[in-house]
Amino acid sequence: MCSLDEPGMREPRARYSRIARSVTSVERRADVIRLSLSADFDRRTLDELIKVEAECCPFFRFALSEARSQLEISVDDPEMLPALDAIAAGLVAGVQVAR
Repeated sequence: MCSLDEPGMREPRARYSRIARSVTSVERRADVIRLSLSADFDRRTLDELIKVEAECCPFFRFALSEARSQLEISVDDPEMLPALDAIAAGLVAGVQVAR
């Protein structure tokens, strides 16, 4: 689904890796992923990740609750569920996913 080539994926993967270190829990429903983040998550990197993904993949919906340190990522179109799985895989390395 992604049009970036391997060299083009280096920077996005680095952002995902930096944010993944702050993910403390993950809840997955059919069309939504809810990530709980540590209080010291890298806001600048998260903002950049959201901006780039929203421009590249406008089917993603992002909702950040800074007060709760939670990020929800969703899709409206069921055909985009594989993309939701892909973004989740980049952000949840080593975290137990609750369904």
